[in-house]
Amino acid sequence: MNKKYIFNCLCFMTVIVLIGCSKNASKIKYNNDIFTQDIYNNISEIVYADGDKTHVITDKETITNIYSELASLEFSPYNDNIQKYGHMLINIKTNVQTIEIGLLSEEISIGSKKYYIDKDICSYLRKLIIK
Repeated sequence: MNKKYIFNCLCFMTVIVLIGCSKNASKIKYNNDIFTQDIYNNISEIVYADGDKTHVITDKETITNIYSELASLEFSPYNDNIQKYGHMLINIKTNVQTIEIGLLSEEISIGSKKYYIDKDICSYLRKLIIK
């Protein structure tokens, strides 16, 4: 094998690795105005309280997967007359703020605002968080 062939193979492998590394950032689809790319870029950890246990997620891939689900949600106005029970609480901590999120099947509360969402991601997020 000559040096040019080896060099070309190394360049090709480097490109493949770089493409694989950038997939996490590009796979997020932003469908709402709450979970933005700016917030994603500044996440330091995600905290999930499960009864008396607290899970602190700092793994970038898990953060990306959780945030991807939140960013993909489509919101519609909330109706206070419908009561739901049981939900998950998640805190997303960035370098400048903490975002408190409550999820319940087809509802989300972010701080004091509530919305209906287009899909239930609670069970999927629990699987990501509690491995």
